[in-house]
Amino acid sequence: MVRKVAIVAITRNGIAIARRIKQNMPEAEIYVPEKHNDGGIDINWFSEQSTQLVGNLFKTHDALFCIFSLGAQPVITTAADVNETIAVDLLGREFGWTIENFENVTKVSACMVNEEKIAIYQDAGEKNWWHAPFPKNITFVESIDQISSPQFKAGLVISDRVVLDPTIVSKSVIYRPKSLVIGIGLHWDTSKETIEFGINTVLKEKGLSFQSIRNIASIKHKANAKGLEEFSTQYDISIEIYDNDTLASVNVPNPSATVQRFEGTSSVSEAASLVSSKGQLIVPKQKFPPNLTVAISRVSH
Repeated sequence: MVRKVAIVAITRNGIAIARRIKQNMPEAEIYVPEKHNDGGIDINWFSEQSTQLVGNLFKTHDALFCIFSLGAQPVITTAADVNETIAVDLLGREFGWTIENFENVTKVSACMVNEEKIAIYQDAGEKNWWHAPFPKNITFVESIDQISSPQFKAGLVISDRVVLDPTIVSKSVIYRPKSLVIGIGLHWDTSKETIEFGINTVLKEKGLSFQSIRNIASIKHKANAKGLEEFSTQYDISIEIYDNDTLASVNVPNPSATVQRFEGTSSVSEAASLVSSKGQLIVPKQKFPPNLTVAISRVSH
Protein backbone atom coordinates (compact mmCIF):
# COMPACT_ATOMS: atom_id res chain seq x y z
CA MET A 1 0.00 0.00 0.00
CA VAL A 2 1.25 3.50 -0.88
CA ARG A 3 1.45 5.43 2.38
CA LYS A 4 3.86 8.31 1.78
CA VAL A 5 3.65 10.40 -1.41
CA ALA A 6 5.75 13.38 -2.59
CA ILE A 7 5.04 15.76 -5.47
CA VAL A 8 8.04 17.66 -6.85
CA ALA A 9 7.52 20.63 -9.18
CA ILE A 10 10.32 22.89 -10.42
CA THR A 11 8.38 25.59 -12.29
CA ARG A 12 5.80 28.17 -11.27
CA ASN A 13 3.14 26.59 -13.45
CA GLY A 14 4.07 23.23 -12.02
CA ILE A 15 2.92 24.47 -8.61
CA ALA A 16 -0.68 24.71 -9.84
CA ILE A 17 -0.50 21.16 -11.22
CA ALA A 18 0.93 19.89 -7.93
CA ARG A 19 -1.86 21.53 -5.95
CA ARG A 20 -4.49 19.96 -8.21
CA ILE A 21 -2.96 16.54 -7.60
CA LYS A 22 -2.95 17.17 -3.85
CA GLN A 23 -6.68 17.96 -3.92
CA ASN A 24 -7.24 14.32 -4.85
CA MET A 25 -4.41 13.03 -2.66
CA PRO A 26 -4.50 15.10 0.55
CA GLU A 27 -1.78 12.96 2.10
CA ALA A 28 0.76 14.01 -0.57
CA GLU A 29 3.55 16.46 0.27
CA ILE A 30 4.52 19.12 -2.29
CA TYR A 31 8.15 20.18 -2.81
CA VAL A 32 9.06 23.28 -4.86
CA PRO A 33 12.32 25.30 -5.17
CA GLU A 34 12.56 28.24 -2.80
CA LYS A 35 12.97 30.70 -5.72
CA HIS A 36 9.29 30.13 -6.60
CA ASN A 37 8.04 30.69 -3.03
CA ASP A 38 4.57 32.23 -3.11
CA GLY A 39 4.11 32.09 0.66
CA GLY A 40 1.96 28.97 0.57
CA ILE A 41 2.14 26.89 3.74
CA ASP A 42 0.94 23.83 1.84
CA ILE A 43 4.34 23.51 0.14
CA ASN A 44 7.81 22.50 1.30
CA TRP A 45 10.12 25.11 -0.25
CA PHE A 46 13.54 23.56 -0.80
CA SER A 47 16.91 25.14 -1.58
CA GLU A 48 19.07 22.13 -2.49
CA GLN A 49 19.56 20.76 -6.02
CA SER A 50 16.45 19.08 -7.42
CA THR A 51 18.40 15.90 -8.13
CA GLN A 52 19.57 15.74 -4.53
CA LEU A 53 16.04 16.25 -3.20
CA VAL A 54 14.56 13.59 -5.46
CA GLY A 55 17.27 11.17 -4.41
CA ASN A 56 16.43 11.71 -0.74
CA LEU A 57 12.66 11.49 -1.30
CA PHE A 58 13.11 8.27 -3.25
CA LYS A 59 14.52 6.67 -0.10
CA THR A 60 11.85 7.97 2.26
CA HIS A 61 8.62 7.89 0.20
CA ASP A 62 6.53 5.21 -1.44
CA ALA A 63 5.64 7.23 -4.55
CA LEU A 64 6.90 10.33 -6.34
CA PHE A 65 5.16 12.64 -8.80
CA CYS A 66 7.85 14.63 -10.63
CA ILE A 67 6.49 17.50 -12.71
CA PHE A 68 9.59 18.07 -14.83
CA SER A 69 12.01 16.21 -17.14
CA LEU A 70 15.58 15.25 -16.25
CA GLY A 71 16.48 13.32 -19.34
CA ALA A 72 13.81 10.76 -18.46
CA GLN A 73 11.32 8.99 -20.69
CA PRO A 74 8.37 11.39 -20.88
CA VAL A 75 5.22 9.91 -19.37
CA ILE A 76 2.49 12.52 -19.85
CA THR A 77 3.73 15.63 -21.59
CA THR A 78 6.18 18.53 -21.32
CA ALA A 79 5.83 21.77 -19.41
CA ALA A 80 5.69 23.64 -22.72
CA ASP A 81 2.71 21.54 -23.84
CA VAL A 82 0.87 21.98 -20.56
CA ASN A 83 1.46 25.74 -20.52
CA GLU A 84 0.85 26.17 -24.27
CA THR A 85 4.16 27.91 -24.73
CA ILE A 86 7.17 27.43 -27.02
CA ALA A 87 9.05 24.13 -26.70
CA VAL A 88 12.61 25.46 -26.90
CA ASP A 89 14.18 22.10 -27.72
CA LEU A 90 11.75 21.35 -30.57
CA LEU A 91 11.53 24.75 -32.28
CA GLY A 92 12.02 24.46 -36.05
CA ARG A 93 12.68 20.73 -36.01
CA GLU A 94 10.11 20.10 -38.75
CA PHE A 95 12.11 22.43 -41.01
CA GLY A 96 15.45 20.79 -40.29
CA TRP A 97 16.74 23.55 -38.02
CA THR A 98 19.58 22.58 -35.70
CA ILE A 99 20.57 24.02 -32.32
CA GLU A 100 24.12 25.32 -32.15
CA ASN A 101 24.44 25.51 -28.35
CA PHE A 102 22.29 22.78 -26.86
CA GLU A 103 23.82 23.38 -23.43
CA ASN A 104 21.58 26.45 -23.08
CA VAL A 105 18.30 24.67 -23.79
CA THR A 106 17.50 23.72 -20.20
CA LYS A 107 17.91 27.17 -18.68
CA VAL A 108 16.12 28.96 -21.53
CA SER A 109 13.30 26.41 -21.34
CA ALA A 110 12.98 27.18 -17.64
CA CYS A 111 12.69 30.88 -18.42
CA MET A 112 10.03 30.08 -21.00
CA VAL A 113 7.77 27.97 -18.79
CA ASN A 114 8.25 30.35 -15.86
CA GLU A 115 7.08 33.21 -18.09
CA GLU A 116 10.28 35.23 -17.77
CA LYS A 117 10.75 37.93 -20.40
CA ILE A 118 12.35 36.46 -23.52
CA ALA A 119 13.50 38.15 -26.74
CA ILE A 120 13.30 36.51 -30.16
CA TYR A 121 15.46 37.65 -33.08
CA GLN A 122 15.05 36.11 -36.54
CA ASP A 123 16.73 37.09 -39.80
CA ALA A 124 16.64 33.80 -41.72
CA GLY A 125 14.62 30.62 -42.04
CA GLU A 126 10.96 29.75 -42.19
CA LYS A 127 8.59 32.26 -40.62
CA ASN A 128 5.60 29.99 -39.98
CA TRP A 129 7.08 28.09 -37.04
CA TRP A 130 4.33 29.09 -34.59
CA HIS A 131 0.61 28.84 -35.29
CA ALA A 132 -0.98 30.41 -32.22
CA PRO A 133 -0.86 33.75 -30.40
CA PHE A 134 2.61 34.20 -28.98
CA PRO A 135 3.00 33.88 -25.20
CA LYS A 136 2.81 37.21 -23.41
CA ASN A 137 6.38 36.94 -22.16
CA ILE A 138 7.77 36.95 -25.73
CA THR A 139 9.11 40.08 -27.43
CA PHE A 140 10.34 40.15 -31.04
CA VAL A 141 13.34 42.47 -31.44
CA GLU A 142 14.59 44.10 -34.64
CA SER A 143 18.27 43.97 -33.66
CA ILE A 144 20.09 41.02 -32.16
CA ASP A 145 21.96 43.43 -29.88
CA GLN A 146 18.71 44.08 -27.99
CA ILE A 147 18.87 40.57 -26.53
CA SER A 148 21.81 41.63 -24.34
CA SER A 149 19.54 44.07 -22.46
CA PRO A 150 19.03 43.10 -18.79
CA GLN A 151 15.26 43.33 -19.29
CA PHE A 152 15.42 39.98 -21.13
CA LYS A 153 16.22 36.90 -19.10
CA ALA A 154 16.85 34.82 -22.23
CA GLY A 155 16.78 34.91 -26.00
CA LEU A 156 15.98 32.79 -29.04
CA VAL A 157 18.15 33.55 -32.08
CA ILE A 158 17.07 32.19 -35.48
CA SER A 159 19.86 33.11 -37.86
CA ASP A 160 22.49 31.86 -40.29
CA ARG A 161 24.94 34.49 -39.07
CA VAL A 162 27.71 33.80 -36.55
CA VAL A 163 26.89 35.22 -33.09
CA LEU A 164 29.95 36.63 -31.32
CA ASP A 165 28.59 38.72 -28.43
CA PRO A 166 29.32 36.61 -25.30
CA THR A 167 26.34 38.02 -23.40
CA ILE A 168 23.92 37.04 -26.16
CA VAL A 169 25.54 33.62 -26.60
CA SER A 170 25.37 32.87 -22.88
CA LYS A 171 21.67 33.68 -22.46
CA SER A 172 20.28 32.42 -25.79
CA VAL A 173 19.50 29.29 -27.74
CA ILE A 174 20.82 29.74 -31.28
CA TYR A 175 18.91 27.99 -34.06
CA ARG A 176 20.46 27.34 -37.47
CA PRO A 177 17.87 27.21 -40.25
CA LYS A 178 18.88 25.59 -43.53
CA SER A 179 18.94 28.90 -45.38
CA LEU A 180 22.21 28.99 -47.32
CA VAL A 181 22.94 27.54 -50.76
CA ILE A 182 26.62 27.32 -51.71
CA GLY A 183 27.23 27.73 -55.44
CA ILE A 184 30.41 26.01 -56.60
CA GLY A 185 32.38 26.43 -59.82
CA LEU A 186 35.10 23.81 -60.11
CA HIS A 187 37.05 21.46 -62.34
CA TRP A 188 36.32 17.75 -62.42
CA ASP A 189 39.55 17.14 -60.47
CA THR A 190 39.15 19.83 -57.77
CA SER A 191 39.94 18.10 -54.48
CA LYS A 192 37.67 17.77 -51.45
CA GLU A 193 40.27 19.63 -49.40
CA THR A 194 40.22 22.59 -51.79
CA ILE A 195 36.41 22.73 -51.69
CA GLU A 196 36.42 22.47 -47.91
CA PHE A 197 38.97 25.25 -47.58
CA GLY A 198 37.12 27.53 -49.98
CA ILE A 199 33.72 27.13 -48.35
CA ASN A 200 35.04 27.49 -44.81
CA THR A 201 37.11 30.54 -45.75
CA VAL A 202 34.15 32.34 -47.32
CA LEU A 203 31.81 31.49 -44.44
CA LYS A 204 34.32 32.72 -41.87
CA GLU A 205 35.05 35.95 -43.74
CA LYS A 206 31.34 36.71 -44.16
CA GLY A 207 30.31 35.65 -40.66
CA LEU A 208 28.00 32.84 -41.77
CA SER A 209 27.34 29.48 -40.12
CA PHE A 210 28.34 26.17 -41.70
CA GLN A 211 25.35 24.58 -39.92
CA SER A 212 22.97 26.67 -42.05
CA ILE A 213 24.10 25.19 -45.37
CA ARG A 214 21.07 23.64 -47.06
CA ASN A 215 22.84 22.28 -50.13
CA ILE A 216 25.58 22.72 -52.71
CA ALA A 217 24.71 23.77 -56.29
CA SER A 218 26.90 23.41 -59.37
CA ILE A 219 27.02 22.63 -63.10
CA LYS A 220 26.76 19.26 -64.78
CA HIS A 221 30.10 17.96 -66.03
CA LYS A 222 30.82 15.05 -68.33
CA ALA A 223 32.84 13.45 -65.54
CA ASN A 224 31.72 13.39 -61.92
CA ALA A 225 33.57 15.77 -59.63
CA LYS A 226 34.94 13.29 -57.12
CA GLY A 227 36.05 15.94 -54.64
CA LEU A 228 32.57 17.44 -54.51
CA GLU A 229 30.99 14.04 -53.95
CA GLU A 230 33.44 13.31 -51.14
CA PHE A 231 32.65 16.66 -49.50
CA SER A 232 28.92 15.95 -49.79
CA THR A 233 29.29 12.52 -48.21
CA GLN A 234 31.49 13.69 -45.35
CA TYR A 235 29.17 16.49 -44.26
CA ASP A 236 25.85 14.97 -45.38
CA ILE A 237 25.13 17.99 -47.58
CA SER A 238 23.21 17.32 -50.79
CA ILE A 239 24.27 18.49 -54.25
CA GLU A 240 22.00 19.97 -56.91
CA ILE A 241 23.34 19.91 -60.47
CA TYR A 242 22.11 22.13 -63.33
CA ASP A 243 22.83 22.12 -67.05
CA ASN A 244 24.54 25.07 -68.72
CA ASP A 245 21.38 26.25 -70.47
CA THR A 246 19.59 26.66 -67.15
CA LEU A 247 22.49 28.56 -65.64
CA ALA A 248 22.92 30.73 -68.75
CA SER A 249 19.38 32.06 -68.29
CA VAL A 250 20.21 33.62 -64.91
CA ASN A 251 21.26 37.25 -64.57
CA VAL A 252 24.34 37.51 -62.36
CA PRO A 253 26.48 40.45 -61.22
CA ASN A 254 29.80 38.92 -62.27
CA PRO A 255 29.59 37.10 -65.62
CA SER A 256 32.81 35.73 -67.07
CA ALA A 257 33.76 35.41 -70.72
CA THR A 258 36.28 32.71 -69.80
CA VAL A 259 33.64 30.63 -68.03
CA GLN A 260 31.34 31.16 -71.00
CA ARG A 261 33.99 29.78 -73.33
CA PHE A 262 34.62 26.64 -71.30
CA GLU A 263 31.21 25.93 -69.72
CA GLY A 264 28.69 27.35 -72.15
CA THR A 265 27.40 29.76 -69.50
CA SER A 266 28.89 32.99 -68.17
CA SER A 267 28.36 31.97 -64.55
CA VAL A 268 28.41 28.78 -62.52
CA SER A 269 28.74 29.53 -58.80
CA GLU A 270 26.51 32.63 -58.70
CA ALA A 271 23.94 31.29 -61.15
CA ALA A 272 23.74 27.84 -59.51
CA SER A 273 23.25 29.29 -56.02
CA LEU A 274 20.49 31.59 -57.29
CA VAL A 275 18.66 28.89 -59.24
CA SER A 276 18.77 26.47 -56.33
CA SER A 277 17.85 28.93 -53.57
CA LYS A 278 15.27 30.93 -55.51
CA GLY A 279 16.51 33.67 -53.24
CA GLN A 280 19.05 36.45 -53.00
CA LEU A 281 22.78 36.41 -53.72
CA ILE A 282 24.46 37.49 -50.47
CA VAL A 283 28.08 36.59 -51.30
CA PRO A 284 29.22 37.21 -54.91
CA LYS A 285 31.67 34.69 -56.33
CA GLN A 286 34.95 34.38 -54.49
CA LYS A 287 37.88 32.99 -56.49
CA PHE A 288 40.31 30.33 -55.29
CA PRO A 289 42.68 29.91 -58.24
CA PRO A 290 43.17 27.86 -60.23
CA ASN A 291 40.04 25.70 -60.02
CA LEU A 292 37.38 26.89 -57.54
CA THR A 293 34.83 29.67 -57.16
CA VAL A 294 32.33 29.98 -54.31
CA ALA A 295 29.15 32.08 -54.12
CA ILE A 296 26.34 32.03 -51.53
CA SER A 297 22.63 32.77 -51.83
CA ARG A 298 20.05 32.90 -49.04
CA VAL A 299 16.83 30.95 -49.46
CA SER A 300 13.69 33.12 -49.57
CA HIS A 301 10.86 32.31 -47.16
